[in-house]
Amino acid sequence: MINPTLNSAASASNDGIWLPTSHRPLAMRWRMTSATCRYSGLDPALSMAWVRAGGRPFGRRTTRLSHRTEGKPACMTRSNLSNLRQIDTQPPADPARRHLQETRMTTNRRTVLQAACSAVALGSWGLAGPAHAQAWPGNQIVKLVVPFPPAGVVDIIGRMLADGLQAALPGTVVVENRVGAGGTVGAQHVAGAASDGLTLLMGGAATHAFAPSIFSQLRYDPVKDFVAVSQVSSGPLVLVVNASSPIQTFDDFKRVATEGGNTLNYASNGVGTYPHLAVELLKQQTGLKTTHVPYKGGGQATVALLSGEVNYSLNHIPVVLSQIKAGKLRALATTGGARSPLFPDLPTLNERGIDVVAEPWFGVFAPAGTPKALVDKLADAVARAMGSAAIHEKLASLGDQVTVAGPSEFAAFQAAELGKWSRVIQAAGITAR
Repeated sequence: MINPTLNSAASASNDGIWLPTSHRPLAMRWRMTSATCRYSGLDPALSMAWVRAGGRPFGRRTTRLSHRTEGKPACMTRSNLSNLRQIDTQPPADPARRHLQETRMTTNRRTVLQAACSAVALGSWGLAGPAHAQAWPGNQIVKLVVPFPPAGVVDIIGRMLADGLQAALPGTVVVENRVGAGGTVGAQHVAGAASDGLTLLMGGAATHAFAPSIFSQLRYDPVKDFVAVSQVSSGPLVLVVNASSPIQTFDDFKRVATEGGNTLNYASNGVGTYPHLAVELLKQQTGLKTTHVPYKGGGQATVALLSGEVNYSLNHIPVVLSQIKAGKLRALATTGGARSPLFPDLPTLNERGIDVVAEPWFGVFAPAGTPKALVDKLADAVARAMGSAAIHEKLASLGDQVTVAGPSEFAAFQAAELGKWSRVIQAAGITAR
């Protein structure tokens, strides 16, 4: 927020003010952006504190400074300037006294600036008392990083959440898609971001449960480099076959896949994706004989199933829902802890005596070191955003449900998922190539 600079100039558009480090001609100038002052509500207090610490008042009054600052002062009002015009800003003539005064002033200024910046940071989040509760207008940007492509399930949920956060937080919330390597590119970006609550990740099982076991050179730790803010959603997968398949029920599927030396082929959205690992879990629980055929995404996997290239798929409900409704795919079972409202007559694998619960989940993470006060504020904002009836309805139409869990509960859940899926991945010998 405060940067030392040697050669920048304050623009005529009020984009900054300069705070001198001594009474001598400036060798180094400190810049505080106008956004900091304008949004913090600290204009008079910061200016007066600066003067009391030995600094010059801000603005055109400081003639020794005026030739180096163009335009209007960014954080000083006309009335404040008039009150400061009687202050003597000339340095002592004696060099020894001047050196002593400058040493004191440097220490005092540093203390004032640190306190001011802390107040600005807290005030912008409404944590510094009633005077700052509304001090963060629309120009403050919160970035929600979605580590998967636009128009996918994660992106849809992320954008709905961003819309809800826009109303719950006093700033501008934007979605940024940073894709690649199973979501780890976006996750790595957020892991290295500032811990100021302004850069968040729409993470999930792929980034925070699968990646550490799949990628041998993962550049972030899903536990140490993040703080869990809130879970937002979860939903089951659905087991589907081509409508022309002789397999009519899950019992038929299990019999064909485990007896008589049959080997079924299945389509997944790619190596290490949730549909892939869910089948691996099913194999480990049932002795299922099946061959993995990875595709580049759920769309290609569905096309392969429709064309008869593979025998079945265990995929996200939104990926195959339209084909199920059109009668081109037949749904056999779901992987949730309870039946899906979209398929109330469809049994879960648990109901069929198979210990498999596989529900893709998503949630919000912040960089490690984010202050607890900000995490709690964000968690509250997420809970309010996800409480929207419109979001509940939209998620239900996708086969998902709102699943809000606060920081502690979400962190415990994520740790359990990390342990569960690491065992599945290691048993299957899955690694990224």
